[in-house]
Amino acid sequence: MDTLLDMPIAARAAVLDYVTKVTPEGEPHLIFASVRAVLPVHQRLGILGRQASGKSTLLAILSGAEPVDGGRVRCRARFSMVLNGKGYTAGGMSGIQNTEMLARAYGMPPKRLVELAMSLPGVAPSAWLEPLAELEPKQRRALEILLAALLPYDCYLIDDIERADPNMVAQLIKLTAPRGAGLIFTTFQPRAARQYAEAGAVIANRNLTVFETMKEAEAFYG
Repeated sequence: MDTLLDMPIAARAAVLDYVTKVTPEGEPHLIFASVRAVLPVHQRLGILGRQASGKSTLLAILSGAEPVDGGRVRCRARFSMVLNGKGYTAGGMSGIQNTEMLARAYGMPPKRLVELAMSLPGVAPSAWLEPLAELEPKQRRALEILLAALLPYDCYLIDDIERADPNMVAQLIKLTAPRGAGLIFTTFQPRAARQYAEAGAVIANRNLTVFETMKEAEAFYG
């Protein structure tokens, strides 16, 4: 039997080869069943899925935050953390302190990264000085998207993009597209998918189907 693992792995694609995933909490529930798919990571890929279909779980798998229960994911691209979700910044630290910490973690000049981040529009000035735990959740998610855009990822992951600050999403695309970085995002709204996506995919019936265009994905989504 042929297998995707026998195929050359594109430098800019993520290959899911017979990926199986069971929910880690509560009564066991199958989320993905032997999924075989190739995801472009150099484009803007919109993933459509209804509630509890596995959208967040898929992004967590790609980011490395969640292991698979069967099969394998192979990719040479460096994925970001999942953005617009639970958050990755330290709530007890200010925006400036978080930026400095990220700069050191990625081998970047802290002062320069802080200057660059603070020069970009869209984040309230207070967010740079106050503990992030004191911000409104939407403000904190916006700052996290902006900071991630300045870090050296090959592909960015945004969950429930319809809830994200559209100005921050636009900033991320503007900052990362010139260096060839991609974006994979999830949503249940075709309208939100059309706004950002170049290619499309649909999660349904414990499977993931990828299409070259969002129009094809929408037709399949129904």
